[in-house]
This record gives sequence, C-alpha cells and structure tokens, in this order.
Amino acid sequence: MNDSITKIIKREDGTQYQICVGMGMYNNYGKFHYKISVVYKAKNKRKWENLPDKMSSWIFRELSMEEREKYRFENMLKFVTEEEILEAQLELWAKIKPTLPIYKGKEFI
Repeated sequence: MNDSITKIIKREDGTQYQICVGMGMYNNYGKFHYKISVVYKAKNKRKWENLPDKMSSWIFRELSMEEREKYRFENMLKFVTEEEILEAQLELWAKIKPTLPIYKGKEFI
C-alpha cells in the first residue's frame, strides 16, 4: 500500500512550499512509515526546487541512517513548521483511513 498527499503553503513574501507526505510499508519490516519531502518555489518562478542545503554530500554519506533522517527533518523545519507537516500527515490519514464497516464475529460494527 502506497499513498501520498501534497499540501502547498504560501508565505506572505510570495514563496511557496510544497509538503509531500507519503505512507508506505516496508515488506521486510512489516511496519508503516511516512516519507516526507519539502520543495519550494520562489516568488514569480515556475520551477519547484529542493530546499537549500549547506552540508556537503561527502559529509552526508558518512552519517548513519538515523542521523540522516534527523538532519533532513531539522533542515525542513527551517522552512516549514511541525504543525504544517502534521496537518499534511493528518490529511493523508483522513484520505486513507478505512471507510468500510468492520466485521466482528457474526455482525458488522
């Protein structure tokens, strides 16, 4: 199961940020995870670009996977708030939550 949602946030200075939240499941772990990415578009531009990043790729490669995720998230928080990311996650959850009746025993609840 893979699904995603995109939320665009407009700032007063005309800059736009696009938060993309996806949810998937690793087959080998059996756990759900969120994939969060943020891109931006400067005022009066048409092209979406990756967030500015000051860490060199060589230093990034030396980080562990947990350190990489922490660094990515901290870099995102320089541009969008945790509340905006949470709103996008909640929109995704509302989109994918089950809507069929649940069968328990001999009846639907």
